[in-house]
Amino acid sequence: MVSKLHAVCIPFPFQGHVTPMLNLAKILHHKGFRITFVNTEYNHRRLLRPRGPGSLDGLLYSRAWGPLGRPELLHWCWRFNGVFRYCIDWMPGMEDLRFRDLPILNTFESLERDDSDTMSSILHPIPVYNIGPLPLLADQIEDDRLKHTDSNLLVEQSECVKWFDSKEPESVIYATFGSMAVMSPHRLIEVAWGLANSKQPFSCKIRPDLVERKAAILPPEFVAEIEGRGLLASWCPQQELLNHPSVGGFLSHMGWNLTILGIDMEIDGDVKRDQVVMLVRELMVEEKGNEMKAKAIELKKKAKEASDDGGFSSRNNLLTDVLCTLIV
Repeated sequence: MVSKLHAVCIPFPFQGHVTPMLNLAKILHHKGFRITFVNTEYNHRRLLRPRGPGSLDGLLYSRAWGPLGRPELLHWCWRFNGVFRYCIDWMPGMEDLRFRDLPILNTFESLERDDSDTMSSILHPIPVYNIGPLPLLADQIEDDRLKHTDSNLLVEQSECVKWFDSKEPESVIYATFGSMAVMSPHRLIEVAWGLANSKQPFSCKIRPDLVERKAAILPPEFVAEIEGRGLLASWCPQQELLNHPSVGGFLSHMGWNLTILGIDMEIDGDVKRDQVVMLVRELMVEEKGNEMKAKAIELKKKAKEASDDGGFSSRNNLLTDVLCTLIV
């Protein structure tokens, strides 16, 4: 029997939006939904490139934008202030919906209770649903086919994991700057030398397009300096590495997908290598780092409690309040 519930998931076409949307699609599919996952043609080709033609056949993907009618659910990954009043007027069949009509957030209650309460008061009587962290909820699905359906738009270098396996527990700094963030050549050099001068083992993910209008190239003397304790890669299995026991901290542009997977120390915009060294040492060696790690462990426990069966995110009323009322 075909499910009467059909969710159409349309992410903004960037990696940081496709990933949480796919996690939500997996969760809904596991709960009995039929899923249409809409990609741009460009992103669909990027998904196929590392996997081969036909690798997505029969899964959750639909390639083209087009008239879809009104779906039972839309989850938007945007978290920008001031957008809630705008209508979704560019999509046939959804012209009368506003962003504020779809308040589903990839977070959990104990992480952002004040923000959630504020948003609830602004949008009242429309309820706000905190349904995250989506990666933890998706990991609980006991369906091998869904587990191995990923959303990476770039080719992963799986050999990175072996390098992490060779390091001591909580010894590695993992530096990653997302799929879209760019920086100047000077900033890349300062961050890279800061990591090298910290004398900590580190891995730095450097996309070919990381530097504005130039190739992301580090000098030969830097490569020589980090031999044996530094790993440079273009794209790695990120969630697997952030969960790796050898990782003791990470440096990032702090997109939301990374923020909910870890804890950070802030570096201002005019980054200097000495500042990077100081903060890396503070996190990895000094007492303040131990305090931060204790806080991270506490948040990790709360995230797990929220996503476990019976936890706040897993038992919130999204399905009963919004979705099951749509069954006819």
